[in-house]
Amino acid sequence: MRALAALQRGGLDLRSAILAWPSSAPPRLRPLISRIAGRVALGEEPSEALRHLGDDIEPLPRVLPAYAREGGDVADLLERHAAMLDRRRAAARRALAGASGARLSGRLVAALPVLFVPFTPRSADPAGLSFLIVGVSLAAAGLWWIERLLPSPDELSDPSVDAAELIAALLAAGASMDSALAAAAAAEAEAFGRAPRRVRLGVAWADALAREPGLAWIGETIRRARRWGVPAADALAAEAARRRAAAEDAFEARARRGAVFMALPLACCVLPSYLLLGVLPLLR
Repeated sequence: MRALAALQRGGLDLRSAILAWPSSAPPRLRPLISRIAGRVALGEEPSEALRHLGDDIEPLPRVLPAYAREGGDVADLLERHAAMLDRRRAAARRALAGASGARLSGRLVAALPVLFVPFTPRSADPAGLSFLIVGVSLAAAGLWWIERLLPSPDELSDPSVDAAELIAALLAAGASMDSALAAAAAAEAEAFGRAPRRVRLGVAWADALAREPGLAWIGETIRRARRWGVPAADALAAEAARRRAAAEDAFEARARRGAVFMALPLACCVLPSYLLLGVLPLLR
């Protein structure tokens, strides 16, 4: 995306930039980008061809046609979207690194009793079979319990923050407030809920967003920025960054708390499973 923006900075329009894009693309993406350039060369619209880049770029194909018609700075929008993706991926990597150690340790310890099964004497009588079934069930329950205690990186995803970052990028790149909100609503339809429908019925965007529980803060931020005369793009970007940082802090706190509470499934499930699968068959 940054390479495509650089080509546009050099004076090319979007179509010409996509045709020249493969020569400056990263090697591992060059085949994909060459196919996109080929589609554009055959007459496909640039916004439609860009959809083949994947889900990460999904909002842009919906936004670019109207944005280009309004004379917006497409190169700046691409650069801002690339920076937004970098921030999201960095947050996901930090979250994954923070919880992966405790998750891996918990999985190994929970699976340890089951690994003893092939090496311990087993009996085919009802008691021996009962030990095996209950022991494996306890080990599975312990593994499930451990997984529930530790957070998943997917929990960091917040559609309202993603929408606010997209609106801020559109505004900063030159779009008007109404067009930025309309484009973001088209790109993030699920996050905006019924707000676009209310706007079509004559409700102002700030009021329409205020009636959506997850988006009320965006409407309030826009209203406050207008009241105080500050750039709405900066206000939205700052609030989105604050919320994302708060979500990362909460994720880290839950990961640390989960690592401590892992003692419960280890004591209640994994240790009895070890006794049933490893110790009792050997004693019998």
